[in-house]
Amino acid sequence: MKAQYFLALFALFLLFTSCNKKSKEITNQKVNTPKQLVDNKTIYEFLNYCLNNKSSNFEFCDDIMNRDLLPYYIVNEDSAIVSELDTILNKNDIEFVLKQANYSPHFKLDPKYLKGKNIIVLDTIKSFTENNEVRSSYWENLHKKYGSICFIRMPLFSRDFKTAIVDVGIHCGMLCGEGGRYVYKKKEGKWTLIAVINEWVS
Repeated sequence: MKAQYFLALFALFLLFTSCNKKSKEITNQKVNTPKQLVDNKTIYEFLNYCLNNKSSNFEFCDDIMNRDLLPYYIVNEDSAIVSELDTILNKNDIEFVLKQANYSPHFKLDPKYLKGKNIIVLDTIKSFTENNEVRSSYWENLHKKYGSICFIRMPLFSRDFKTAIVDVGIHCGMLCGEGGRYVYKKKEGKWTLIAVINEWVS
């Protein structure tokens, strides 16, 4: 009887440690942040060029939200961004773009790298709350204070870093805004707009 008792306790111990180990593995997987594949120097050299040279899509970007509300959450070979870029980038570049996009939900604009721009820190609790009153009040107050707010999604680059894809949007109220996805090419130190993939207005 004692042997069965100890055997049962041992089995429970093994079960507990096994579950505990699996729980830690799952937690570690959730916490694992994808790698940022393009360095800050490249990202902010591109953004500063577009912002400071008043590229038409960045024209009203004086007050910029530090992160985009809709990053590239899930991207794979079947996603819309691939079909959009098919005629602009080769297969290797598209694979690189998709890998970069995995980091998008973690990307935040760093004010120390942006020259002369006001960076607004997004309050994720208020902006995504299910409480309509809190959410509406939050955005209403932001628009009263700043007027139009610019959103810049994390730029994505070709392997040679000479082509950049970026989503830029201007929001001026709950149903007021415009933006799009734009492709720039670097030639002789200058970034030039070469394609507009899609644009929206509300």
